[in-house]
Amino acid sequence: MRIGLEQYLSLIHETDDAVSWLVDYLSNLDHKCVLVFFGDHMPALSDSFYIEMHGGEYTYLDEEELKRSVPFFVWTNYDIENEPVELTSLNYLSKYMFEAAGIELPAYNKFLADVEEEIPAINALGYYSKSEGCFKTYEEALDEEAKLLNTYHQFVYNCLFEKENRNSFFFPRLNQDP
Repeated sequence: MRIGLEQYLSLIHETDDAVSWLVDYLSNLDHKCVLVFFGDHMPALSDSFYIEMHGGEYTYLDEEELKRSVPFFVWTNYDIENEPVELTSLNYLSKYMFEAAGIELPAYNKFLADVEEEIPAINALGYYSKSEGCFKTYEEALDEEAKLLNTYHQFVYNCLFEKENRNSFFFPRLNQDP
C-alpha cells in the first residue's frame, strides 16, 4: 500500500507542476483560451487504503459517491464569472467549457443544462437527487426524476450507439461523413 500511495502523491506533484507550466504558457497567448482540467476516475489505490483513510468500510451510497468524486476547474486567459460548483459530473463539463468560452450552448448541452437543474450529478452508481438531497441508485428513482433519467439515458444511447437513427438535431456533427 505504501508504494502505491507514494507513487500517487509523487504523480500529484508532477501533475501540479505540469498544470502550472501549461497555465503559464496559455496566459501568454494573444488569443482567448479555455482550459478545462479534470480527472476521469478516482486514484487506483487499494481498497484497504480507502477503508483505512475512511475509518472503516464504505456502507452508504453517499460515501461511495464521495470516494469517486473528482475535482475540476475551468481556467481562461481572460476574465469570466467564477462561481463555485458544489456538485457535478463529467457529462456536464462541456457546458461549463461552452459558457466560459462565451459560445451558445448546442441543443444537446441545453438539454444537459436542463437535466443538471434537477439532477446535478449522474454516474455509473446512480445520481444525486436534488429533491431528496442525497445520492440514489437508478432503481430508487421515482416520478419526474425517473422520467428525466430515462430521457437522459435514451439521449446517451442515441448518441453512442444509433448510427443509422441518430438524432441529427441534437448530434449534428456526429452524423457527418468523415
